[in-house]
Amino acid sequence: MEESCNVKREMCNGENLKSKMVNQKSKTKGVIGMKKLIGLGIGALMVCALGTVAFAGPEHAEVDVYVTPGGITASLTSPTSYYNFETLNLGVSSNSATAVTLDNETSCGVKITKSIQAIDAGGTIILTNDAPADIPADNNKFRLRCVEKSDRADLGDTEFSVVHTTFSTLTNYNVLTDTSGVQVSLAADDQTGEQCNIWFQIDMPYGVDNQDQRKFDLTFQATIE
Repeated sequence: MEESCNVKREMCNGENLKSKMVNQKSKTKGVIGMKKLIGLGIGALMVCALGTVAFAGPEHAEVDVYVTPGGITASLTSPTSYYNFETLNLGVSSNSATAVTLDNETSCGVKITKSIQAIDAGGTIILTNDAPADIPADNNKFRLRCVEKSDRADLGDTEFSVVHTTFSTLTNYNVLTDTSGVQVSLAADDQTGEQCNIWFQIDMPYGVDNQDQRKFDLTFQATIE
């Protein structure tokens, strides 16, 4: 009977020992598994970190492309080909009552210059940018001025400034300006600002050699901007 009980005790002790060993192994496996997971996590973080450092930003190259428009010819027209002051007394000044219009027919913007190309007259004309004075020294000396303005330019030296509105010497060009002295620019054909109005003032001499009609041949030139 005692032997039977001893055997049972031994069996019970063996089972307990086996159970303890199994539990110990399970704990060990759990710890090892946890360590592996932690190790994998740290490894993944290190890979990500290294990956972030290793990848540089995108590279780029800059390229400039150029082109110059060609086949453009400046074209300037005037629906009105002349202005006639008619008969003016000697020693007086007069400003034009109606404008002469310039129209840019070029496919781009232009700047305008002006010139007296010829003096075709029945009598003598001496072109001057000084105010005509008493005779006889200033016989036949005419001063012609020209300015751009939307409406009629006022007679006198304010809007027809001597500095900006007189002409250069015969056949030479100088700039056509507005009443502020700024060179006239016209927009491309069919754009707002393609036209401008120009006005004239003439200062008559104090003496002439005859009463024949005088004529100034003017040219307005468009230069592509």
